[in-house]
Amino acid sequence: GNENDPSSKSDVILDDSFDVAGDPEVQNWILKYCDDLKAQSFTTQRADCPLNRFDSWLRQQYNPDTNSYGTLSLPLPASEFKKWILTWRERSDHRAKFVGLKSEIDYYQSGQWKGQHNDGQGPYRPSTSYEEEEIRFLVLNVEATVKWNDPYNKLKSQFYQWSDYIESTRPGAPVKAGKEHFFFVSEDFHWWDTNRQMKNSAYFSALLSVAMATVVIFVSNGNVLLTLYSIISIFCILVTVAATTVAMGWELGFLEAICFAILVGLSCDFIVYIA
Repeated sequence: GNENDPSSKSDVILDDSFDVAGDPEVQNWILKYCDDLKAQSFTTQRADCPLNRFDSWLRQQYNPDTNSYGTLSLPLPASEFKKWILTWRERSDHRAKFVGLKSEIDYYQSGQWKGQHNDGQGPYRPSTSYEEEEIRFLVLNVEATVKWNDPYNKLKSQFYQWSDYIESTRPGAPVKAGKEHFFFVSEDFHWWDTNRQMKNSAYFSALLSVAMATVVIFVSNGNVLLTLYSIISIFCILVTVAATTVAMGWELGFLEAICFAILVGLSCDFIVYIA
């Protein structure tokens, strides 16, 4: 979508190479990946990985081919995998969002779902046989060791730990596991990114304002020494206000970022009059 237009929505672009149903290697890799992810220092042991949950459920099911229980487990061939995982998905409705089906994605993207319900039981879902169905994505839900309101530097450190881990495991992933395109996202990092952008904007705005004030003051009076004294005074005002903000225990929020952006302009007025 257009980032400058709030009404312009993003489009979901799915990786056509992803194929967990048809490739046993992908199934095994994702099972191991989730276990490895939970063992990292930046995660807790609390995780909801759909394939791991599905595999545990599968081992408890009756296998009509062997007329016994406990003989089903991952990996499975494509036809069997889709049949069993769709059954598990229907019985674990709260985890349905972790397994993305092509029929549902197409249906919701087309906008046909609006206003339609299935006998009052929630959003209508198109019926597609498991032979025709495709699994387009999986979501591994893992708990991080930080929260959105943790200190800025702690969130920053963990964000880059996650990034480094994802990139370090990418080369060993099977091609059909979405090797080039799997990623992580967390609401815990949304506020950190907002703070990061505000901090960078505050610094940039202050520096840009000082630079423009330098040009305007010098052009208006032509005195290098007077311009230098004026800029030093403006800089001292900026430092004093920033130090006072920290001393009062304030955090950098939207209003503070705006104040820093206009602070140079306010600090210029009296100094320029004297100059």
